[in-house]
Formats: sequence, structure tokens, C-alpha cells
Amino acid sequence: MLAAAASAQCFEPNFGTPLGIGDDVLFATQPMGINFPMGGAFATYDQIAVNTNGCCFLWNSTGGALTGTTPTGYGGTTAVMTTNLAGVAGGGPRIAPYWRDLNILAANNSQVWLNNTIPGKCVITWENAVHWNVVGDVPFTVQAQLVEATGEIWFFYSASAHNANIEPLAGVSEGGGIAVPAATDFATPTAGVSTSRIVYETWTAANTFDLAGQGVLLVPNGTGYDHVPLPCPIASNQNVGAGCHVYNVPSPTESFYELYPDAVAASAALQGNAMLLVRTGTGYSATWLPGAAAGLYVPPTGGATLLPVNDDGDDLVTLPSPMVTNSGLVSAVRVSHNGIITLASTANNPGDFSPTGPELAAATGEAFYSWSDFRDTNLTPVPSGRVKTEQVGGQFHITWENVDHWASPQVTAPCTQQFQIDLATGNVTYVWTLIDTNTTSTFGTSYLVGYTGPGASTDPGSINLATVLPATTTNNLISSGMSLSASPTPRINPSTLVTYTANGLPEFLPGSGIYVSTMFLSVVPLPGGFDLTGVLTTVPGCNAYIATLDVDMGGQLTLLPSASWSVNYDNVTFAPGNVIGAQAVALFNPAVALPNGEAGGFVLSNGVVSTTQVN
Repeated sequence: MLAAAASAQCFEPNFGTPLGIGDDVLFATQPMGINFPMGGAFATYDQIAVNTNGCCFLWNSTGGALTGTTPTGYGGTTAVMTTNLAGVAGGGPRIAPYWRDLNILAANNSQVWLNNTIPGKCVITWENAVHWNVVGDVPFTVQAQLVEATGEIWFFYSASAHNANIEPLAGVSEGGGIAVPAATDFATPTAGVSTSRIVYETWTAANTFDLAGQGVLLVPNGTGYDHVPLPCPIASNQNVGAGCHVYNVPSPTESFYELYPDAVAASAALQGNAMLLVRTGTGYSATWLPGAAAGLYVPPTGGATLLPVNDDGDDLVTLPSPMVTNSGLVSAVRVSHNGIITLASTANNPGDFSPTGPELAAATGEAFYSWSDFRDTNLTPVPSGRVKTEQVGGQFHITWENVDHWASPQVTAPCTQQFQIDLATGNVTYVWTLIDTNTTSTFGTSYLVGYTGPGASTDPGSINLATVLPATTTNNLISSGMSLSASPTPRINPSTLVTYTANGLPEFLPGSGIYVSTMFLSVVPLPGGFDLTGVLTTVPGCNAYIATLDVDMGGQLTLLPSASWSVNYDNVTFAPGNVIGAQAVALFNPAVALPNGEAGGFVLSNGVVSTTQVN
């Protein structure tokens, strides 16, 4: 009966009002918009305080300030976690759909939300949360719904929910230091079993979280809570298979750099000078600009964004608009605090404070280097300057403004350098206005300036930039395969415009700058794929992931190696559970084979299987 009553419910799509982002943050107390019956300190509750770690605390406005809250509350053992769920004497209830050390980060488009406007219901959502200190963690979304009329509590989890190497807790408690019973299993339905107003589950082993893509309904039974797991069909876009072709043909001129042995040499060569890199489509043309720094440098304004101080760290920085690169559009860059800008989500040479040429050449991300051992965390004798970012017209500036180098002992050793990125052209200007000459650091004070294209290359050796430039690089001939993605998910409540984007298209003719493609939709997806060698292609590795060509979304001619198509999923044409396959195809002149020998004239993407749902 419980399952039948809940079968039509899942994630509430209207998340409501954003509360904020952060790590270990407890947001201000908010009205719930309902009087939620739960027992404990009060019979009902009309206030809620939410933290970023997957927990919220209830209170009644007649009781004064809310008590028994915490911005953290997670612990390294089950005993600590369950004690925290039980609360403290005099404290209110605790609702924890996924309680652990979570980060709600702007870089992941994360947010904590509260919807207190739905009649009879209060909804709390942790959107795109990640676990603290888990590198490359996959974001996931968790939601709690509190139903006024019945006292029911609903937990919902996105399909990406997982516990990595974390031991989370999910549960509810009336608080007040209630005695802690044994754990339950939310994946197994129970009725009339619980006799305590606290019920919970913990997952003590990594990757054992078993509620992904599901919901849990908690129903008060008078003395405790019955619970039942619920499938939570969510609209989705699932990638299947892989696009073709993957290859890497190295270029002997993909990288260039000059390595200065210490700060004195770097200061003599760089201070007051600049270097311009002009994108050619296959690499960069570099020109040395002696004495140009003073005229080119743009001091950051008071509105510039300060990156958090982080010695040897790096940050993912979203660009104000996509940057045109030799590999397509880039929407974010990785900024190393040691002076490296990588056109990828993973930094080149992360944490490395000892620059060398072979390390630059071996790195696989396309990147711009003005690399040394900076220390923006220095406080001796005064705080170091900061790394700042700012949009200036059509350019995006990344500036080390009086950022200290390491010294032994530490003293003020400021450097000011700036990368000016022209987002429309992909051109990059390096500007050096101040390079300190302190060489006392026990870690060395070497400095490396240069560029490397995508993919590892051979070490070209250090050159004298002032005398060798101008020079032109040629990037490796790299393909990671043509790809297709879709966003957002096709919710039909009542409609969603879903955009399918193909990347990695081959040029129709090398050097033409023209890309030709189309995309097909099919009501018969083929997730296992069908090899097209001898049909459309001459080299193995290209598969069809749709069995029929039901809708041609229309051919496109683009000037970048990407194209997109939009499909309106509405509740007139589509019903919940409809499955649509999509695959993109690009054309090239078969008279000029691709670097891997493909001469069929066609390159195909992976497949995308879109499933419609109300939520």
C-alpha cells in the first residue's frame, strides 16, 4: 500500500529558493511554511535550519532561538554519527537524507535549496554535492520532503549518488538525545518493526550506497517509523558506446619554452617584457614583445575575483564566455597558483613547484606557462598578494598581483604577471611587470615560460625566447573520438528543450576550417552498437548506436569542431518512460584520409539514450 501511494512521487522539480553554497555551513533559520508533526521538544515544527552536509534541524518558533544545531556533525565512526543524529537534551528533530562531510561548490553548479511555498509540504535539496577531499568526485543530488498532513518524510537520491570512501548516515530523529537503536536497511521495506522515533542506516564500506536512483518513504506508525524503498524514475540522458576515431600523431614542434635557472635570470629576461601567442588553428605563432609590459598591463580593479590562497594548489575557473581554441570551445580553465593555465578540467603539473622542460613536454593538457614556486599563502612579514581573475571587455585576465615567491627565510618577494586571454580569438598575451630577484629558497627559484599543445610531446629543449621568436608551433594531430552529449534531462512537466552537442568533428578538408555534420533520432536505440567497418568506414572503431533513422535533425556547416541540435520534449508528444536514441555523424572528404588512415568519409559519435519522465 505504501509503495502504491508513493509510486507517482519522486524528486520535486521546483527546488525553491537558494540558501547558499560552501563547506561546513549552517544556513540561517527559515520558516517551513507548514506545521510538521514529529514529537520531541514540541508537537509540531514550523522552522528549519539546513547545513551543507546533508542534514537539517527543526524547531518551533514559540521556543525562541533554535538549539541543538551544528554546521558539521559528521564523524569518522558510526557511533559518532548516530550520537549526532540522536541530538542533545532539549534539542529538536534532525532530518538527514545523507549526512557526511559534503562540499557545495560553485564550480559544480551546486546549491542548497529550500521550497517552503508548496501547500502542505517543505522540500530541502542538496544539488550537485560532492564529498570533501575526494578528487574528481561525481556530483549527486539529495532531497528531503516533509509532508504536513501525515508526518511522512521522503528521501530521494539521484542516480549518481554514491559513498566513495565515505561513511554516510541517512535517517531521522526526534532529537533530544533519544536512545539509539540498531541500524535498519532502508532498501528493505518494514512495517510495525520500529518502536523508536529514531531510525537510520549507515554505509561503512566504500561504494556500498544502495539507494542511488531511488527514494525512501518514512511513515510514522505511532511508536516509530515504517519505511519502504521506492523506485524513482528520473528523466535521463545516458551516453552509450564511444565515438570514433581515437589517435595521436605527435608533432616535433608542439611545445616551446625557456627555462631560467633562478629568479635573477628570470627577472633580467622577463621584467618589463611581454609575449603574444596568436592562434593559428593548428598551434600558435609566438612573438616576443620587448619593453611592452608597461603599455599592456591592466591592473585588476576592486571588482576582480580573488582565488582562494593555496600554495601549490589549482582552481577550476569558469570563463565568462567560451574561449575559442584549436580543439574547440573551452568553457573553463584550470589555474595553477604556480603559474600554469591549462585548457582542461585537470591541471598540468599539479602541485609541482620545480619547473623542468621534460615535465612541460610530457603534460597532456594544452597549457600556457609562466611557472615558478609562488607562495600566495605567505604572511611574513606581510601577507602576499593574490591571484585574481577579471573580465576586461572581450578578454579574461588572470593576474598574479604582487604574489610572493618562496624564500628562506621567508620575506616579501613579490611578482606581478598577467595572462590576457582573448576569448573570441584564443590569442594569449603574457605580461611581466615585476619579477623578484630573491634566490634564497631551499626549493630553488627556477622559472619556466612557454606553451604546450594537447597531448604529450618530445622535449624540444630550452630556447632563448627573446632571440628565437617569432616561431610557430604545430600541435599533435589528436582525436579523442567524436562525442555527443545532451542537457538538460527531458522532463515532460510540461516540457524541456534538450540540447544535443557534438564535439570533436573532423574538418571537411584539412585547413578549410569547415565542419559538416547532422544528428539522427531513433525510437530504436542500439546500446550494444553495430560495427560499420566496410559499410561507412574503412577503419574499425565506428559503431552505429541506433537501429533506425527516424528523424534527421538537419545538416549543419560550422566553423568550429562542434555542432548542436535542440529537441523539445513535451507532454503532448511524449509520455513518461519514452526512450529515444540519438547519434551524430560528421562528413569529411574521403580523398584526404584522416591521420589514422580512415578514408570512408564518415565519423560517428557515441550514442545518447534519452528517457522521458515527469521528474
